[in-house]
Amino acid sequence: MKRKIQIAAYCAFAAVMLAAVSVLFSCKQKGPDQAIVTFVINDVKLARQGEPVRQVKHMDVLKKNDVITTGKDSFFAFQIGEESVIRMPAEATVKLTDLIDQNKNRMFVEKGSVYASVKKLGKGSTYELNTRTTVAAVRGTEFSVTYERGKAIIAVKEGSVKVQKVSEDQKVVEEKDIEGGTATEISKDASVVRPLEKGEQREFEKVEKVVIIINIQEKTESDLIKNEKEVLEGDKVEPINTEVKKDATVPTATVEIKQAGEATVPAKVEPKEESKGDGAVWTARRVYKSSDSIVVNYKNMPDSRYCWISVAKAGAKGGQFAAFDWTHSNKSGQMTFEGLGLEPGTYEARAHFNRSHNIDKRSFFKVE
Repeated sequence: MKRKIQIAAYCAFAAVMLAAVSVLFSCKQKGPDQAIVTFVINDVKLARQGEPVRQVKHMDVLKKNDVITTGKDSFFAFQIGEESVIRMPAEATVKLTDLIDQNKNRMFVEKGSVYASVKKLGKGSTYELNTRTTVAAVRGTEFSVTYERGKAIIAVKEGSVKVQKVSEDQKVVEEKDIEGGTATEISKDASVVRPLEKGEQREFEKVEKVVIIINIQEKTESDLIKNEKEVLEGDKVEPINTEVKKDATVPTATVEIKQAGEATVPAKVEPKEESKGDGAVWTARRVYKSSDSIVVNYKNMPDSRYCWISVAKAGAKGGQFAAFDWTHSNKSGQMTFEGLGLEPGTYEARAHFNRSHNIDKRSFFKVE
């Protein structure tokens, strides 16, 4: 009888200890939601109250009122729990007004663009991206907010966003729902809804490759750096650190064409199609205006997901370009590069047969 009591007591004690260990383990695995930095390319600065400005690091935990600024050729992303991921391309500034504070997540876009993917939130949760003139509130969607010189653009790829136009004293003067596949442009004097532009769709495709990382709190800084490398070099990802803003004339990575040991570009280059071998690339027109979209045709490309087409200043290196896009394994097709605003001069449409910066085919055209 005594032995039975001892065995029962031992079993009860073991059960209690097992339950306690299980609770501790589960807490360690999940933990409370935090805003954790997952992606840092080049110059990304964090300004926090009471602390000196510093470079952002992987696994940094962001706080309310933090201000994030991305420099040229930079890219940044963080996620909130496993419900949303925020991405910031180059030259953007955002203040985290409210962050996981009583189910509120609010961010103020001071300048540049911010892309957000938000899963369906819990009851009572709110999620906003604000500018000086707008409030964009969602419950589950993929959208972007861009603010430059008093003009806000809210573009929605999926889901819907409630957009409010506000006055200088933050009073709501207009409200509308923006559905997937459309965008609204809001300035002081106007508010227009339009379809998504091709350039906006391409930007969504670029940034959405940075996805929510499951069990983020179990990861280390080394894990995130490894993931970052895989994303940048992966077969479904475009090189985020070389993306070019829609209104850019020449990418910031471009250097002077004439360098020591390099041939200079001829003073006059006649436009022509280069088509030796199987592949070929050429523009729809030989001469464009700066305001024109550049239309590039290609054919007989290798059947590879790594082929890409670029537009660049004549004589620039393979890694220096004004715009680019992948062929997505299409052997033949056409690409339209909008809003480049190229300065007058001679340019190239170029075909690259793999993920390297080798220029395999090229065709010259002029901008007047």
